[in-house]
Amino acid sequence: MASEPSDMPEFQHYEQGPLFLVRWRRPTIEASARLGQLIERHAKRSRTKLAFGAIIGVDCPAPSNELREAMVSDYSRAYEHCDSARMIILGSGMGRTLVRSVLATMGLARGLRGKGFAVDGSAGEAASVMAPRAGLRPDELLAALRSKGLLDAVDV
Repeated sequence: MASEPSDMPEFQHYEQGPLFLVRWRRPTIEASARLGQLIERHAKRSRTKLAFGAIIGVDCPAPSNELREAMVSDYSRAYEHCDSARMIILGSGMGRTLVRSVLATMGLARGLRGKGFAVDGSAGEAASVMAPRAGLRPDELLAALRSKGLLDAVDV
């Protein structure tokens, strides 16, 4: 069963079978911890390893060093319940390219290459890989993410 949008202004999330996706709006340390709990709960309910996706739009501010450390710690714990993780960096331009490059380098440095970690430049790229895990077509997953508020029409 798909989840309802989160009440939290910091993020919205979507759950469907083995999929767990989040759209960060205004990350905080508290929201990062709550997200980790939601991932753990969904993994236990699903009784399977999850395919995780984090959507980061151009409207999402860059995290502080303290927040970044908390998110890495929370993601590390949550990643135990996942067999893949995709960072979906929306938008174009030099700044977004730099964000994608930094995340890819961080994943490589943490030894995640070849372990289901990827950085995508569009929601469509991620959906083409993630949707089949839940028995969906990519366009069905994108429509569900739009209907739950995780994507705007321009985000695809």
